[in-house]
Amino acid sequence: MITTELRLNHRKYHGQIETFRLEKYLGKKPTRPIEEIEETFGDLFSASTIESLIRSIEGGEAGQSQTERKSRQNLLQLARLGFIKRGTGEISAEIEKYRNSVRVRFGEETLTFEEVPARIMSETDPAVRREIFERSVGDLYGCADLVYERISQTNRLAKKLGFADLADLFSEITGLDLRALAKKCEDFLADSAEDYFRFLSAIKPDSPLGAEGSGFSEYYYLSHKIERKKIFPGNRLAFFYEHLLENFGFSSGKIPRIIFKRMEAEKSTRVFAPRIPEEVFLLVSRRDGAENYLDFLAGFGRAQKNVWTSPRMCRKYPEFVNGPDGVLGLAYGHFFQLLLIDRDFWQKSFFPRQNKPNPAYLRENIFRLFFHLRRAALRFLAELEFYSAGNRDVEGLEEKFSQKCTENLGFEFLKKQMAFELTTDFSAQKKLRAFLFACGLREYLLGRHDFHWWKKRAAFEELIDFWNTGERYGAEEMASLIGFELSFDLVAEIFAFRG
Repeated sequence: MITTELRLNHRKYHGQIETFRLEKYLGKKPTRPIEEIEETFGDLFSASTIESLIRSIEGGEAGQSQTERKSRQNLLQLARLGFIKRGTGEISAEIEKYRNSVRVRFGEETLTFEEVPARIMSETDPAVRREIFERSVGDLYGCADLVYERISQTNRLAKKLGFADLADLFSEITGLDLRALAKKCEDFLADSAEDYFRFLSAIKPDSPLGAEGSGFSEYYYLSHKIERKKIFPGNRLAFFYEHLLENFGFSSGKIPRIIFKRMEAEKSTRVFAPRIPEEVFLLVSRRDGAENYLDFLAGFGRAQKNVWTSPRMCRKYPEFVNGPDGVLGLAYGHFFQLLLIDRDFWQKSFFPRQNKPNPAYLRENIFRLFFHLRRAALRFLAELEFYSAGNRDVEGLEEKFSQKCTENLGFEFLKKQMAFELTTDFSAQKKLRAFLFACGLREYLLGRHDFHWWKKRAAFEELIDFWNTGERYGAEEMASLIGFELSFDLVAEIFAFRG
């Protein structure tokens, strides 16, 4: 398959996948079933396509531009990732089927696995909360063998492609020494522990937990207690959307390619981009609470990045729009989430008539992001070891990382829980690097546009310039081009709020 045809088919493939996901989210009958889409575009991820791309890269056509070489590298990495995904598709479907079939029986209640967190949040008895959670983990663990078999199968396919394991493949995709990144993660977890546990201790007295308060069920309960639903009403997110844009001197009318729709509270806030940059859906839940506002801000960042991506690049190099690394879309989402721990933004957007809003609200938002960041770091460390070990000493690794997660997050992680902390596509390192990029970008804009950068049109126009490049650059490369570095020290400093 020639490169021009590959690119055209990649654009069609991602568009049809996004359309399928959007239709499924809206409860509509899909225009094309997912199986049909995957079958139609299967050649994108075939062994023959991989071999053809390797030959074209190694051949190094005379006069081939740096952009062309990089684009072919992206096509090759997308083909490799797709090859592995297709090769583990059957076992992934089995896991999903099992997960959907889980029914947690408690007394006269029967819960699906997805209903468990909400049930725990509404339960006032800590012993009952713990029992429900432990039963759900125990029931789900019935497919743990499939989870670990998928890891082994993933590594076998990575070896077939010439890599030691999945981590080795991602080292090539990211251009990073993942072991060195893991060492920085370990240092960050140790260095930021005092600040993290200070936040956790400050929040607990306002949201009393049970005597057995270290169980992971108590994290669900605590996160529910600090939702602050009156401060974060879901029915005002449309106004909040306009508020963000108006701060920058823009309006939704100037960005008609983002289709903003309010959804029922039961839905989660999501972004779908079937035609970048012409058509991006920002579908926003009416659910009250801080978590939905964080989801919205993440969606706001992703949607803006998509609609401002260069139309020419979308047509000519779709592999720079939906690239193999995929960190920057997450990063711009985390970047806007950081507004909820910005004291000036917080006061002017939520408490304009008060001189000093309650600092507990800020602490709670910092805790949420801090928890998610530390959990991503721990997941990355676990994935690195689990994928390296394959099916060897699974029980020992479960023991090691359940203890490590418990010690670093302050909530007890069960051994059986670890099987479901592992992501299927080594994505924990993406979330981690996205946080690092977001914090670096925030510091960069503070330096150029002062503490009220979120009220400067020039800051938004500068962001548009960054968004224009899509995923052409990796997070570290993009940071270098802008003028900053990804730094755990900076992240620790941002999260060390003492108000």
